[in-house]
Amino acid sequence: MKLKIGNHEATQLRSRIAGIGLTQKQLADKLSVSERYIREILSTNKTKSIGVDKEKMEELLALLGIGSDHIFGAKGMIQTDGNPQLESYVKKLKGGMYKLLSKDTPEETHNQQLAHYLQEDKAVNKTMGFWYTLIVKTIADKYKVMRHFFDENDFFSVIPKTGYWRKFRHDASLHKNCYFSFKLTPKSKNSSFKIAYTLESPIDIGSLIPRKIKIVFGKIECMDDCIVVTQFHDTPGSYKIKTADEIIVTLWLDEANHDFILMCDDDFELHTNNPNAPDSYPLGAKTKREVRELFHELGTALFPRNHIFHRAGRHDMGDDPIFFWNNRKFIELNADLTAALLEGK
Repeated sequence: MKLKIGNHEATQLRSRIAGIGLTQKQLADKLSVSERYIREILSTNKTKSIGVDKEKMEELLALLGIGSDHIFGAKGMIQTDGNPQLESYVKKLKGGMYKLLSKDTPEETHNQQLAHYLQEDKAVNKTMGFWYTLIVKTIADKYKVMRHFFDENDFFSVIPKTGYWRKFRHDASLHKNCYFSFKLTPKSKNSSFKIAYTLESPIDIGSLIPRKIKIVFGKIECMDDCIVVTQFHDTPGSYKIKTADEIIVTLWLDEANHDFILMCDDDFELHTNNPNAPDSYPLGAKTKREVRELFHELGTALFPRNHIFHRAGRHDMGDDPIFFWNNRKFIELNADLTAALLEGK
């Protein structure tokens, strides 16, 4: 699918490129395209629009760190409403998934409710695609409150519409089944971030059906006296760490390739390595011991191995005990959370 870059879009792109101090050559090198191609895209004297691949536009906007509305305005990037081919595909998916989930199972009532929800919910019906077989059945069997999973995710909008964003790639051939630390530097006080990862289909179903989806799994909110970390699909659901001007974030890298996406209403910087800063905490792949030492000082926003998807068997207790509950400073700062857990609330 091609996205149209006219003179207006080129002007908006030029403004952001100048604002962050990139040259056209640097931009071409980072995107692995020719400098001539970049000049054509950024020309403000076009007689007709230039078509740019959606994947290349994703890389460009991620590099510039801006949402699609910065360039395309209220008209957005992609219009799918009223497309008969897509609507026919969605109808087939809905019917097939309803049949799958309506079969007799040990959780028949839950699956029946989920099947009806997937049939009727308008927001869900707008995000049909390969992820039905990849995600819905597996997650539906685990998460009983399925609506919350959908409510927090605009699956096919990998590129945010508004605000600012950055991403980095997890290549499982380089690192897997380990922790990874990166750094966020907000440019505004009290910034709030959402963090997501992508899942990709190895099969190209068709030009209308996206091969990649985005799943938002957490939030990081900068307060005056602390940083609040929220995990949408894991426990503890929300907790506090000490405040900092630069936020170290640590998460688990599994065996799949992902893009990790950071989104914020305000501009910010993302760093995944710091080889020229020997006095600071080293970023990149980390051992569990390194993460524990940092988190026991409440020095990182931590998203540990997911209690459903990343644990090796029923007897694996995960990393929660050593990170959260064997941590005096964590318990002191999160006294309300600890009290609620002890009281069974």
